Amino acid sequence: MRFVRAHSFEIRGRVLELDPSRLAEKLGCPTVLDRISTNPDDDSVTILADPGEQGFVASDKYECVVMGTSWIREERPRDVLANMWAGVADGGRLLVAVPTRSASTGGPLSDELPRHSSGFHRYLTEVCPKSEIRIVGFGNADVSSAQRFGLSIEDVPRGVRDNDDARAPSLLGACIEKGT
Repeated sequence: MRFVRAHSFEIRGRVLELDPSRLAEKLGCPTVLDRISTNPDDDSVTILADPGEQGFVASDKYECVVMGTSWIREERPRDVLANMWAGVADGGRLLVAVPTRSASTGGPLSDELPRHSSGFHRYLTEVCPKSEIRIVGFGNADVSSAQRFGLSIEDVPRGVRDNDDARAPSLLGACIEKGT
């Protein structure tokens, strides 16, 4: 959430959110918001679809797509990312994050997902052509260790969790801007 909070100024215009934690809404971002999910029981969903399905394309173009980290547990994360990128309008932005190798994920991850800055940048460049990519690391080795032992980020003292270590982040976040 810190990554999205740090980029909340990017969340404007028409927004598509693929994150069950409803980050844009929690941050109070003034937007026109669509939320995509495969869960028919989620009342906040405006697009009931599988964003990883081949041929899925958002029917609208969005100034911002917020993905958080939920996409990494999808069966085909590369397809999810590519399909969400296709929904970004020219000049728009996609906010996406991935845990590093040292962080606990709370579930299986695809082996294709790189979890270091240079590999993540290369992966994003392949999937999101004609883009400008800015990657930032959040967290540190202490946060990663706590997560591996099953603690949530809220269980880690604020002074520890707010200390970002560029050499050993627990999360990589990217703001990807689509060229025109």
